Amino acid sequence: MDALKIKRKSLRTSFTATANKLKEYLATREDAKDGDNLPALNSQLQDKFLRLDEVQNKISDLLLENTATAAEYEADFEGAEDYRDNFFELKPKIETLLNKDSGSLLESSSERV
Repeated sequence: MDALKIKRKSLRTSFTATANKLKEYLATREDAKDGDNLPALNSQLQDKFLRLDEVQNKISDLLLENTATAAEYEADFEGAEDYRDNFFELKPKIETLLNKDSGSLLESSSERV
């Protein structure tokens, strides 16, 4: 289980870095002139969350199998929920912008025809 916890720590760090980049991007989106990084950041965040969730599920299962105390399991669960909440808070914002951008692309391409 120690190896899984080390892996989870690295994934959490990576997830947090990507989530922070996305939050910064969303906050400064109006001023961005360097092309659209949103699809790439979205893919990175989803990938990191899926890997983090997989490792977290393994750790949770091991905690339950090893008769962890309720307090230990609950503390671990609450930590995992923070990352899950962060992901599901960002996801609709990203999807809204991606849909808005694809709508803009469709409008501009139809105007050219």
